[in-house]
Amino acid sequence: MSGHRLFDVAVLGTGPAGLTAALALAREQHVVVATARLPDGEVPGRVDCVPIRLLSTLQELGIETAVIRAHRPAGPRRIAWSSATPDRVYGHATVHLERPRLELALLTEVLRNGRIEIVIADRRPQFIGGLFVGDAWRAPRVIDATGAAGVMAPRRVRPAKPWASRTWMLPRPPDKCQQFDLATLPQGYVFRLATPTWLTIGVVGEPAFVRSDVTTLDARLRTAGHAWMLDDVPALDRLMQGWQGRGSVQWSELAGIPVLPIGDAALARDPLSSQGLATAIGDALAVAAVNDEASADLFRERYRIGVVTHLRALATHVRTVRWATSPAWHAYAAFLAANEGTEPTTDVALVNGRLSRVTREPPPGSV
Repeated sequence: MSGHRLFDVAVLGTGPAGLTAALALAREQHVVVATARLPDGEVPGRVDCVPIRLLSTLQELGIETAVIRAHRPAGPRRIAWSSATPDRVYGHATVHLERPRLELALLTEVLRNGRIEIVIADRRPQFIGGLFVGDAWRAPRVIDATGAAGVMAPRRVRPAKPWASRTWMLPRPPDKCQQFDLATLPQGYVFRLATPTWLTIGVVGEPAFVRSDVTTLDARLRTAGHAWMLDDVPALDRLMQGWQGRGSVQWSELAGIPVLPIGDAALARDPLSSQGLATAIGDALAVAAVNDEASADLFRERYRIGVVTHLRALATHVRTVRWATSPAWHAYAAFLAANEGTEPTTDVALVNGRLSRVTREPPPGSV
């Protein structure tokens, strides 16, 4: 291992969580980022919904709102959850942004930072003699930001039959599409959201339904009472295929070795929550405050509280869905009920740059 350089900490993964963590950690530490691939901007323009307050955090990291196409607050959400008729839902102010642009902007800041080095490798690091050993690097701590793969986790907890997700993209969508819409189906749900540049339409649910022939799927959506979501856009087979993959919640068991998971590697939230990206960046900032075993224990406690809080909120939400008795929703509700646990009485928050236990606020009304 003589050729393996020693770093203070290693970050695995170059999604928004990993890149943000590297930038935050590099304020005081020498960081190596290990990844199988770098963001390249050639993937379709995935759109994410985030709290508008996240924009100030991104600006502190050097990311301007125009770069990620976060031009204006999103309007009220239209959600058909417990009935066929959509309700207008007014909640916390949100904004839509394009994730590939965010990843490229964060990567640009990482490449400018003299305390961060990037290693292209896909080998899982080994824990040898108190150090993690990767391709030409060593470090006493690892931050797992490898997304839903969670490569350093001893086990990932997920439903026995996980849901799938599939999206389509439309460039330059009409103005009236630039809000968040969601409607439930017996097999899952359909959603859409947009920036001025890209519209995302997504279907989430039972894999057989989600992965069915695109023409058949389009027809089933339009005849399911939710034509209001699709009547101002072309048929799905005329749109660009977007990202696809996981569609239900999953999380990591904590490893016995000094690994701290963040983002989807920690808790890959159900897409229903629309808070995955904001939570990932919050995780990344919190993990940068870990500087000893006591703060590492607080971070692990923060993680466990986050899992329980999300599962409880999601379980409550799923129990009220219009199709609660359908096989797909019933099985999902049973999985959540078996894992949701008891309501935490405290939180762990980042206060003046330090992780601290704080009095728990009342649980939010949404997931």
